[in-house]
Amino acid sequence: MSKPQLITLTDPRSPAAEAYRTLRTNLTFAGLDHPIETLVVTSPAPGEGKSVAAANLAVTMAQGEHRTILVDADLRRPVLHEIFGVSNERGLTTMFVDPQARANPPLVEVGVENLWLLPSGPLPPTRPTCWAPAGWRKLSPSCAPGPTFFSLTPHRSLRSPTRQCWG
Repeated sequence: MSKPQLITLTDPRSPAAEAYRTLRTNLTFAGLDHPIETLVVTSPAPGEGKSVAAANLAVTMAQGEHRTILVDADLRRPVLHEIFGVSNERGLTTMFVDPQARANPPLVEVGVENLWLLPSGPLPPTRPTCWAPAGWRKLSPSCAPGPTFFSLTPHRSLRSPTRQCWG
C-alpha cells in the first residue's frame, strides 16, 4: 500500500526525509543525560501537519532502532490510521473503557520495524473526561514495558493537560 504522506518511506533520500533524520539525531543528543521517552507533537491550529510530522518522525525513530509507539490522541479529527492505512476500530479510547485493552493494548503493526500505532479508536460523542492525569498514568505503563519512544498527537485544545500528564 502506498503511503504518500510518509516521505521518510516513499522518498528516503529527499531533503524532507533527511530533515526528519536530523530531528531524530537532535532529539537523541538532547536526551543523552535523560533520554526522551515521550514527545508531544502539537500545533496552535488544525491543518498544520502535526500528524504527518509525527508519523514521519516516528518512522525515522523506528529506523534508528528506537522501539516507537505513535499514539493518535486527537479525538476530534484523527488521521494517523488513514496515513498508515490501518483500522481505527480499536485504539486509545478502547483502552479508557476496557480494562482488557489496558492489559493488552490494541497496538497496530504498520509495516515498519520497531514502529506500532495506537490509533485513536472509536470517537466519543463528547469531549472525554479520560484526559485527566490519572487516566493517562493508567495507560502509559501498559503500552510498553522497557525503553520506548512515544509520540502523541493530541488535539490542540488538549495540549496543556497532555503535557502535564506525560511531560
